[in-house]
Amino acid sequence: MFSIGVCHDQGWGVARNVSIARKWYEKSARRGHPGAMYNLAFCYREGEGARRDLAKMLLWLTRAAELGDSDSQRDLGWCHHEGVGVPADSATAARWYRAAAKAGDRTAQYNLGLSYLSGDGVVQSRRWARHWLGMAAEQGHRKARAWLHSIAPQRPEGIPGV
Repeated sequence: MFSIGVCHDQGWGVARNVSIARKWYEKSARRGHPGAMYNLAFCYREGEGARRDLAKMLLWLTRAAELGDSDSQRDLGWCHHEGVGVPADSATAARWYRAAAKAGDRTAQYNLGLSYLSGDGVVQSRRWARHWLGMAAEQGHRKARAWLHSIAPQRPEGIPGV
């Protein structure tokens, strides 16, 4: 069901029709497929194939995030950080970013690193900021590399490179 939804969503082998895709995503999501839940949430967020509905978006993102879908965890963190469909809550955002970051999501690692850098929803920590920004940078996240360089510990004068 999920794959049929993707085919209709992308126009692979059929005429592209997001409304039909959304129906297949919903069938699959109701049977517990986290990827379908994520795609269905996206449909509701963007108003593609259905009327824009942030409550339904949050419902499906939350269900998928609770099942361990790192894309959903990251996006749910962003919703809580930005107050999209829910009151802004940086601590909840950091909790979801952390779940996705631990699963290897580089954007969540970057967002969590920035949270630690500013103390947004977590106790401020340059050490943890460097850790998470470093993890994102290792995966090629350019902005993480730039931030990491800007907060690198300064060497005392007179001590050669270590």
